Amino acid sequence: CVKVRDSSPFASGWQQVGQAMVARALRAWSPGAGPSELCSFGLEVSGCGEKLPNMLVEAAQAKTPDSEALQGEALADALRWVLETTVPVTSETGLPLATFWDTLPVLAKLEEKGAERALWSKYPCVGEWWTALLEHGAKQKAAAFVLVAVFQKLIDRQCMHKMDDADEEAEESWFAPVECEAYQSAVSAIYEQMNCGEIPAREASELLAHRVCVLVRKARLVCAERRRGGTGGKGGKGGKGGKG
Repeated sequence: CVKVRDSSPFASGWQQVGQAMVARALRAWSPGAGPSELCSFGLEVSGCGEKLPNMLVEAAQAKTPDSEALQGEALADALRWVLETTVPVTSETGLPLATFWDTLPVLAKLEEKGAERALWSKYPCVGEWWTALLEHGAKQKAAAFVLVAVFQKLIDRQCMHKMDDADEEAEESWFAPVECEAYQSAVSAIYEQMNCGEIPAREASELLAHRVCVLVRKARLVCAERRRGGTGGKGGKGGKGGKG
């Protein structure tokens, strides 16, 4: 199918038909059943894997005369499949952890407020897949993302993670993804790569300097919350960030 799709003069038509199949299958998703034959065939024909997060959001928000919007257990099950398909553990990009975080803001549109924080809280499969990716191991070229970039993403989007409109200033910051055991183990593994020379000394020193800077940014954020009378820095949901 892939060869036919890519070489056919009607390639764009094939892609449109395949995407329509996937969209229809998502709207009709059954909990626990996995992707239907229609969905699998449409995905193969269209090659629209990178578009799955947006298609899922559209399916969850669309209500037509013929079908209800995707929701409840069906939505949670479809979300798991979309994550596993869009961000496979063995990604061709070599950076599945970064791809995961590029995908989350799109999927966060499933929630009215709270962005990734709300997504993480409502759908356990999100945190579970993050853990699975981390446990697979952070290769050398992913070290910068694990040590620095993921913190930067969390810090930069804290304003999007507010879930309580009535008292946003008092709501603590959210760093759960870098507080889990799998993340701490991934960081320890990278430090070990530095110690044994697998990561060159110059690169290691630069990574550590950037990590110190981002941890300082995080600490300042938490301190600012405390000065405002917030609760940042307390407990697992707040600002008890990753180990330095």
